[in-house]
Amino acid sequence: MRLIAGLLLGALSAVAAGRAAAAQTVAPTVAVPRAADAAFARARTLVTEGNGAAGRALVDSLLQAHPAGSPVWVEGLWWRAVLAEQAASAERDLLRLAVEHPVSPRAPEALMRLGQLELARGARDAAVRHFERLISDHPDSPLVAAAYAGKGRALIEGPRGAEGCVALAAARSRLTVAQVELRNQIEFAAQRCSGVEVSDARGTATAPTAAAGRVRDNGTGIEMVLIPPGS
Repeated sequence: MRLIAGLLLGALSAVAAGRAAAAQTVAPTVAVPRAADAAFARARTLVTEGNGAAGRALVDSLLQAHPAGSPVWVEGLWWRAVLAEQAASAERDLLRLAVEHPVSPRAPEALMRLGQLELARGARDAAVRHFERLISDHPDSPLVAAAYAGKGRALIEGPRGAEGCVALAAARSRLTVAQVELRNQIEFAAQRCSGVEVSDARGTATAPTAAAGRVRDNGTGIEMVLIPPGS
């Protein structure tokens, strides 16, 4: 589906921005040869220029030419998912990356894409699970702020809206100056958060609520004080 390919390809620019903003490079543990890198870049270009069949065939040929689990093969698994026409095919490869190759630098990106795909289809609980796994398993990834933002957007409109505000505050506290687009997305989503003080060691933010009480995210230490309406 073009929608799936567009979603995954469009997300690549956000990943690249996150890498630069965090001053980190997500590179394979064992470097992928330049020739293979160039071939994957060529495959992406073919797909974006409308020649999807040729681009995907190029990726398949690289997968077939390298042993399963090798750096080029794992990178090929990633690109086959990114360039897939069907959501089911993309998800299968992304899950394989995240589950079978958890130490691959592509694993956080795979979890991020899985969360985004679930969020796009309205499967909020499934999206949250992927975002939370990224946060817990890859705490140093430059994608952690985006994962918190995704979790917040997934929760903000449901019964766990208060937790969504906590997640948005965690995302905000991890932003860098360069992450302008992500900041704008967080601020837009956080408009639904009012009457609640969210604070952690990094600062305080205004962040939905219906009753008095406290919500704490044990992973971040962020605590939200719920202020009942009319108080």
